[in-house]
Amino acid sequence: MMLGRPVIVSSTRPMMRVVDDAKCGLVFEVQNPQSLAEKIIQLKDRNLSEQLGANGIEAVADRYNWQQTVQILLELYRGL
Repeated sequence: MMLGRPVIVSSTRPMMRVVDDAKCGLVFEVQNPQSLAEKIIQLKDRNLSEQLGANGIEAVADRYNWQQTVQILLELYRGL
């Protein structure tokens, strides 16, 4: 994501949550090679790939980075 490349992830909850939240990639069905192939083909669309990649960069800068994670953890520990 940080490199501005769209990602393709399996339909596991943790991975789907990040991709859906950041709108940075596509999700294929677990254990479904046809679904994976379709997602790879979709990324041949340059406009789609560029938009997903840009969304990934923004998501890393805004929320998926160590500085953000540290702040969340510190607030959690302070509340204990």
